[in-house]
Amino acid sequence: MSCSSSCQTSISRLGQNSSHSILNSTEKDILEYAEILDIPTTRLIMKILMFAVTPGIGVLGIVGNTLSILIIKKHGFKKCSNVLLLSLAIADIVFLVAFNSIPKIIYETSYVRGYDGFSEEESWVLIVFYSIFMSLDFSSSLVSLLMPMCITLERLIVIFLPLHAFRIVTPKRTWCVVIILVLYSLSLFVYPMAWFELHYVWDPKYNRTIGYREFSSLRDRDANIVKVIDEISVYSIVVVPPLFTVVGCVIIFIKIKIVSLKRTQMTSKEVSTNRTTKMLLAVCAMYTVTCAILTIPINIPVISYGPFSEVHPSNIAIVMYQVMNLAICINSSCNFIIYVGLNKTFRKTYNQIFCSKSALDKSFSMQGKYTASNLSTSAVASKSSQMTSVDMDDDDEL
Repeated sequence: MSCSSSCQTSISRLGQNSSHSILNSTEKDILEYAEILDIPTTRLIMKILMFAVTPGIGVLGIVGNTLSILIIKKHGFKKCSNVLLLSLAIADIVFLVAFNSIPKIIYETSYVRGYDGFSEEESWVLIVFYSIFMSLDFSSSLVSLLMPMCITLERLIVIFLPLHAFRIVTPKRTWCVVIILVLYSLSLFVYPMAWFELHYVWDPKYNRTIGYREFSSLRDRDANIVKVIDEISVYSIVVVPPLFTVVGCVIIFIKIKIVSLKRTQMTSKEVSTNRTTKMLLAVCAMYTVTCAILTIPINIPVISYGPFSEVHPSNIAIVMYQVMNLAICINSSCNFIIYVGLNKTFRKTYNQIFCSKSALDKSFSMQGKYTASNLSTSAVASKSSQMTSVDMDDDDEL
């Protein structure tokens, strides 16, 4: 009995020693990673990223997504894929605006990582808008990352159930799915904003009063909710949608190859669907690469930074968090390039909307010259109508 007791004691002590050694090892790794970047270097990198790189990509992305919306709107929303692409473009625009918000840039690029040089009232206003934009940032990015899963599902139904697809997947049902995704994303990231508050305190390290973004007492009471939201977020962003999208895209790709090898006679509608499928596959492939980058913190926890888990991360974690979000910014900005590059109909519509205007302006100026030279007006009208008829013939459904 005493032997058993002594053995249990030894095992217990061994377990305690092992846990202490693991903790010490982890703390040592964290300290080593934290020492890679000092504060001046970290702030310089953050200024380059947040003042130049991400805003530049954001502006290009907002312009590209706006052009996509105009082109998709011209084709209408009878096709469910157009509804999904429109929703994706809107979510990307909201994310790019919210991610590059001024209150966040001021806070993250400050040397003290806080609101330095602002009054308490000004700091409160900045904190409130920081929280609003942060909730939009997280919510819209989640919608943007969930949308490729819906696109993949829609393509699977269209390809494998072509005779029933237009009864199963209707525009009205697609809009309902989009609304559900938006509400789901907002439900995850709106309430957590109450976990933060302003601490406007005197900091002896810098010998001045600074406004810091700290956890509120509500977060301590919601400890279980924090864990649940963190787990749901991980599964919603980097587990379930990427796996579903990758498997679905592989199945779709194989199906397309089989159809191509058979060289069956296709109708024009099937060709258009195939063209759209290839474009959507490219969107999902870019999304998959982005999700792979987002899994880096899972594999290397010492450089991870969870906004709801901590407010004072290491310097390397701050930079890595911005780099990972940079990947999302690129993913949210490149869809227009994919559409134009891979979809002939999308490209033609772009030329009709934006290039044809300049062509008409040129024809009007030519008309003035012809009038001055006593050229017949009927010839100019005939030429203008011929140009319009060509544009109308090129207009096809996306």
